[in-house]
Order: sequence, then structure tokens, then C-alpha cells
Amino acid sequence: MRVLVVDDEDDIRFIIGVSLERWGHTGVEAADAAAAYAVCASDPPDIMLLDVSMPGETGLELLERLTADGLAPPQVALLSAALPGQLGSVAQERGIRHLQKPFGLDDLQVLLDEMAAEVA
Repeated sequence: MRVLVVDDEDDIRFIIGVSLERWGHTGVEAADAAAAYAVCASDPPDIMLLDVSMPGETGLELLERLTADGLAPPQVALLSAALPGQLGSVAQERGIRHLQKPFGLDDLQVLLDEMAAEVA
């Protein structure tokens, strides 16, 4: 699976990227919404791991724009340190997943396996 990791934190992108390779996925990174939009428009990923709190356009705003333009990946998970109830309900309303920061790599791998099964 081709997985787009959108997060303004370099360390998070690096750790997830290394883990994706170890788990057999192809990772693509974007540090902001503009870079993520460009990736989705030029070479769409199968899965997007999307940080919600980023400078400029937020993850939710990016997702709305991608959806409106028909560019949203088939599987999206929101990554956020927001209180689980707050973002969990937003994710549920949109039919997407949510992974609470900080998260363990085991939790991320389970999430990716579930998402990849739905894309295949």
C-alpha cells in the first residue's frame, strides 16, 4: 500500500515512515496541507495518515478540500492529540478513523492493517 503521512512534525513523519517500510508499505511524506494536496493530485495514495493540527490549513480543512475535489484517498485516519471524544465524534461523522497521539507503533500497525484490508 502507498501511505501518505501528513504531519508538520519531522520526527513523527520519520518514525512512521521507517515503520511503514518495515511493514511492507510505501511511505510518502508531506509536512503541510499544500504538499499533501499536491501528492493526492499527482499520485494518489491508498491511505492517508493526517495530522489535524498543522500551521496554516488544518488536516480537517485539507480533507474537506480533497473530498470536494474528488481527491481524498479511499482510507483516511486522523492523528491528533485532541481529546478522544472531541475528534472521535468528528471522525465518526465522516466515516474515517482516528488515532490518538501519542500512539504506540503496535496500534498504528493494527490500524494500517485494517485500512489496507479495506482498500484491497
